[in-house]
Amino acid sequence: MAKAKNYLSISEFADEFDVSEKTIRNWISDGVVRAVRIGPRMIRIEATELDRIVTRVTTNESPVSEAPRRAAWITAVAANA
Repeated sequence: MAKAKNYLSISEFADEFDVSEKTIRNWISDGVVRAVRIGPRMIRIEATELDRIVTRVTTNESPVSEAPRRAAWITAVAANA
């Protein structure tokens, strides 16, 4: 029998990073976090995503390198300010 994967709710995932559920939903929307929908309303995230999205921060590396839409929006807002 195949071993079942361990899934976390959005709330549980948010608690691990000490961020809001809205932030996790944004990360899912931006493609930073991969999630699956189970039924019409339930969204779950594989526990392995915890390790996958963490990036070692160095002077030349962004901690969240995969948020192109949000980064473009922030750049546009800053340029217009």
